[in-house]
Amino acid sequence: MFWPQSDNFALSLLKYLFIALVCIFLLSQLWRLQQWRLDFVLSDKGEGRLATGEHFKVLKRTWVTPFVCLMYIEVGTQLRLLMVWADMLDDTDYRHLCRLLLRAKIKQTKPHNEV
Repeated sequence: MFWPQSDNFALSLLKYLFIALVCIFLLSQLWRLQQWRLDFVLSDKGEGRLATGEHFKVLKRTWVTPFVCLMYIEVGTQLRLLMVWADMLDDTDYRHLCRLLLRAKIKQTKPHNEV
């Protein structure tokens, strides 16, 4: 069907081995995704703390949409991207996160005396 017909046993074995490895890899990624979680606390100033105790700051280039929040954070000297999809949180928590991120973005954009 997708592979050329071959009477060679070695090629057939290689084909089925490759298919099995791809399936195992995808199932392992699905398992890891189900177990993944990230806890953090975020203030309206754009500062927060990860569950590991590391402090971070939300950067100005953060994006907020109805479907996903792309949070660019700075942890020490390291830059990270956190993608929070709307279905990862309930509606109230997602709206609250969006408001906090937008408020932090506005505070970084405006001069200090206007805030």
